[in-house]
Amino acid sequence: MERGTREPEAVSGPPPVTCHLPPSVPHSRLATRDFPIMSPSAKTIEAVLVIVLSLAAGYFCRRRGLLAPPQAPRISRTGLTFLSPVVTFLVMWALQPVGWGAAALPLICALIILLMWPLAAPLGRRLFSDPASRAPWALCSMFSNQGTTYGTFICYIALGAQGAALATIFVLPFMPLIYLLGFHLAGTHTGRTTSPWKSFAHTFRQGYSRNPLLGIAAGLLMHLIVPTMPHFGRQALEVLIPLNTAIQLFAIGVTLRFSVIGAYLQPVLLMHAFKFLLTPLLGLALATAFGLWGQADNEMVKVVFLQCSTPVAILSLVIVQVTRQNMNLANSLWITTNLFAALWAPVVLWLVRLL
Repeated sequence: MERGTREPEAVSGPPPVTCHLPPSVPHSRLATRDFPIMSPSAKTIEAVLVIVLSLAAGYFCRRRGLLAPPQAPRISRTGLTFLSPVVTFLVMWALQPVGWGAAALPLICALIILLMWPLAAPLGRRLFSDPASRAPWALCSMFSNQGTTYGTFICYIALGAQGAALATIFVLPFMPLIYLLGFHLAGTHTGRTTSPWKSFAHTFRQGYSRNPLLGIAAGLLMHLIVPTMPHFGRQALEVLIPLNTAIQLFAIGVTLRFSVIGAYLQPVLLMHAFKFLLTPLLGLALATAFGLWGQADNEMVKVVFLQCSTPVAILSLVIVQVTRQNMNLANSLWITTNLFAALWAPVVLWLVRLL
């Protein structure tokens, strides 16, 4: 060193902090990934409270004479017409890129519905001699509560807005199949000719069934124009998704009746085995066949598992009612599986964290 110069002294201080990301979280998604703010146990409690309290509130209002079952469809349709489109718009806008595997989700949904038909039909012939009971059995076996009233909501609880978006993609074939295949199946068992195409066209004429589909399309369009949704949109979802689910479940609670369940114990138990054991395993098998394991932190596998662990769909009861079949059987299958799903939700949310 030259004379008169001093070597700078080393500055002592705390060692530099190094941030180590978990290997399962890609760096490219760190800034955009929708991590739940609450812990998994808190989200599980939220799910159970929303489901149970909403159903209980509706049931209490009917028992106290504050609401009658004929008023429930108006409550449900109001929510579907005005709030559900906002929710579907926001969840599709919040969707993060997940690769080609997302295209497999609606295919898996359609395959589950189609595969359950030949699996359930022979058992229905053994259980029921009356054709008016076989169709409700098959319909309840095939179609599950995968929308915001259960499946999509549980996916949101487990995976945030990204889970709700993937669940919405998963359930896209549901409406076409339940109107086209559902009414056809009902007609083959009862001999009544109800035009499925007329019922399908009815979907696009009514705001409560058309508007949520328009919300999906608008959300995807916005995602292409502005790929990153502002933070306030995700904050809105934290409120709107549980609220939308609560409104629908409240309306369902108004219609709950438990007096006829005892006459159908055997079909009820078998339906639980279908919904909560067979279809989840079938869904995981299809996820494996489509190569979804290892993609996007297994988010799509988790969505498939959650959507395949869902109870009987309310629209199955609509078809049964329209075609004048055994409504008591359909009600028994729907009520018991949906109430059990509310209690089973913590177990399903725990299992999905293991995938």
